[in-house]
Amino acid sequence: MKALEDIIHPEVIKETKKKIRDLKKTKGVRAIVLDVPLLFESGMDRLCDVTLLVKAPRQTQISRTVTRLRLSRQEAARRLKRQWPTTKKMRLADVIVNNKGKKKQLKDTVTAVWDRFVR
Repeated sequence: MKALEDIIHPEVIKETKKKIRDLKKTKGVRAIVLDVPLLFESGMDRLCDVTLLVKAPRQTQISRTVTRLRLSRQEAARRLKRQWPTTKKMRLADVIVNNKGKKKQLKDTVTAVWDRFVR
């Protein structure tokens, strides 16, 4: 997996940089959201003015990954294990959102963060 990421991540970063430049230059876009599971691990956080970490308990992460990607619990746990620990990412993130509650609570929190940084 590491070898594959070493091939893919530089290309993804290159294309993301190009897309960001194009959106800012030709469309006048003021804010762009990158949804990148391996944001810090890949170094893509360097493309961001502000980083936001949405954290949840590990079992909640596993359950949500199983549902979203239709994986077994073992495969979901294996994928999540490849990510850096949440505590490490918390030290790097500019904003931390706790996502152990209801969707409405998360939406309200993210809207407040959006308003703070964009509007």
